[in-house]
Amino acid sequence: MSYNDEGVIGFDEMRRILRERGSVKTYKQKYTRFKADNGRAYKRDATVEYLHYVRVRE
Repeated sequence: MSYNDEGVIGFDEMRRILRERGSVKTYKQKYTRFKADNGRAYKRDATVEYLHYVRVRE
């Protein structure tokens, strides 16, 4: 599952939810944040995308 650090659910909470289904491995990649308009003030220049891989228990 792909989810970034700007989502509603925090990183720790997301991992807790996913662990209920099985073992979790998480990979992360930093990206330059997309800015649709130059006039808007942004708090950050980058975002982190997490790829959560869940090996589901039977």
